[in-house]
Amino acid sequence: MSINPLVQTANASEVTEAQNTVVTENKLKIISTLSELIDKKWSDAKKAKETVEDDMLCSVRQRNGEYEPKKLADIKEANQPEIFMNITDTKCRNAVAWIKDILMTGDRIFSVDPTPIPELPQEITVSIQENVLTQFIQMFAQQAIQTGQMIPGDAMRQIIVENQQQIKDEVQAQIKKIAKKLSEGVADKIDDDWIEGGFYEALEEVIDDVVGLKAGIMKGLVLRKVKTRQTSFGQDGLLKKEVVYKIVPQYERRNPFCIYPSPYSTDVNKGYLFDVITQKPSQLYNLIGVEGFNEKEIRDVLREFYAGELKKDWLVLSDSAKEGMGDMDKYTSKEEYPDENIYCLELWDEIEGRMLRDCGIDVEDDDCSYPCVIWKIGNHIIKAMLNYDQLGRKPFSKASLQNINDSFWGKSLPEIISDCQQVCNACARATLANVGIGSLPQVVLNTDLLEPNAVYKLFPGKVWKMTTEQMLNSNKPVDFFSPQMVIDKLLTVYNTFSKIADEHSGIPAYAHGDTAVGGAGSTSSGLHQLIQMAARGIKAIVRNIDLHIIVTSLQRHYDYLLDNQEIFGIMGDYKFDGRGTAILMKKENVAQRKLEYIQMTANPLDIQLVGVEARRKMLFEVAKTMGIDLDENELPPMQQAPQLAAPQAPPENLDQAGNPVQGTETRQFNKEPK
Repeated sequence: MSINPLVQTANASEVTEAQNTVVTENKLKIISTLSELIDKKWSDAKKAKETVEDDMLCSVRQRNGEYEPKKLADIKEANQPEIFMNITDTKCRNAVAWIKDILMTGDRIFSVDPTPIPELPQEITVSIQENVLTQFIQMFAQQAIQTGQMIPGDAMRQIIVENQQQIKDEVQAQIKKIAKKLSEGVADKIDDDWIEGGFYEALEEVIDDVVGLKAGIMKGLVLRKVKTRQTSFGQDGLLKKEVVYKIVPQYERRNPFCIYPSPYSTDVNKGYLFDVITQKPSQLYNLIGVEGFNEKEIRDVLREFYAGELKKDWLVLSDSAKEGMGDMDKYTSKEEYPDENIYCLELWDEIEGRMLRDCGIDVEDDDCSYPCVIWKIGNHIIKAMLNYDQLGRKPFSKASLQNINDSFWGKSLPEIISDCQQVCNACARATLANVGIGSLPQVVLNTDLLEPNAVYKLFPGKVWKMTTEQMLNSNKPVDFFSPQMVIDKLLTVYNTFSKIADEHSGIPAYAHGDTAVGGAGSTSSGLHQLIQMAARGIKAIVRNIDLHIIVTSLQRHYDYLLDNQEIFGIMGDYKFDGRGTAILMKKENVAQRKLEYIQMTANPLDIQLVGVEARRKMLFEVAKTMGIDLDENELPPMQQAPQLAAPQAPPENLDQAGNPVQGTETRQFNKEPK
């Protein structure tokens, strides 16, 4: 058989190699397509956030007491004072302090409660039903024994049927009791994880962003491998400590300048979302071998970084974004990043299954989209894995001072009082200019009456040379006048707009120490009512934090425990709630009510009814509510009140034999006639 010279032949190994080459080329082509898709979405997200970045940067400068560059240039050109009356920072600091005083007082800021009709595991429910039914049967049998009657089986069944509702109510009461106890264990576990994972520290930082920027953003839970010290007993019985690695669910505050949502997104879970993160080379190297990360791509990134090829601004961030991230001052030029950091794009989105499969992710359907997370550095995709949240939620929570419907970003306090801040600044500049120009007289010199080359300088005892003709004409070589002072009018305008800022911000001056209140605020009760009314705005902010940060973080953390840990009591039938507003209500009302109760019962009759020991416990409870730290164990023990001696009868008159002497009738005029 002759071989056609136009047909190439290959052995099995060559065929296999060729097939692998084709597969590799197809994968690279799809990965390149995925990279282009990410670049397109990144470009759209950046463009949509340009106005937001400028507004947030204005808020940062306003809070720092800095003018916008163009405004500052205009002020310098007009030769006006550069003073900045920073009422914005005062309002922001007091709003942050007010919110932290509510949420960060040591009380648990969330609650985990069973639903009105809780559902326990089937084995627990059956056990409760059997125990309740057994108790009822024993109770009926005991009653029959006491009456000397025997209850047949049919009669017992009839009794159980007749008392079915009572038995059902008792079963439900026992279920609620156990569910409540189990929910307390769940709350303790979450609270312990939050303490270890840095949730409360991150929340304090987020509160500052909620007030000062368009949104405060919490990221978590994020599973990280961290070093920790573990204590154990060795074989010799001695206590020893060793450093071990532990997977810890952690939380962190994310800079709003680093978050880029989809142009059409109104919430973190509606549309894709980018997070600009930084990694040091050592941190990036430690990701080699971690699930979801591509070792080859990581090594390529490190080589490019050390070769200086990643110094260019491949993210193409705006100047506002760089300044907001706090990196602008670190650059030698606007296109360079600090050498110690590698900037990375983290994308949370739904990606087509075909692209994910070629990235090494096992998916069920190539045509279906799956929620996933992708890390991209330069042209390298170093991580691609499915979202570990079973419901596809992103590990972000967001809250704003003032929400805007159908918008991802809200309004910050600096934005709300921006106009008032500008007017107050203008009044302050005009006041200083008026003081400067009106503090010294303006001088008018008649140059016709002065000698040639005369020195135009005033000083005490200056001699003015004039001719007779000039003196006869009554012309003065120099004259003075003073500009009109309008400081009082300017201060009136300043105070007016400062009070308007109080109303717009919801943080009045009397709420943070201003004593010049007047009106209803001149009395303690009136001032208390004014502060309570002012707290309505703070309640709304705290409620936003409760609903959009605390509760959402609770739900994600509970689902994580439910999916990853064998913990008795973890069921999917709990109700989560933030207790920020409840804590505020408690602070406002409970202490006052307890104090009133103590005052109302401060009388001998009530003390006799409740007892001295109970009265002492009430005083300790009121002291704790008012923030007075007392340890009852350190005080002297309660002493018993001395028993009062019984009243003694008046002494009796006795005769010589010791018998009481009978009284003698001495009345003479009060006997009625017979």
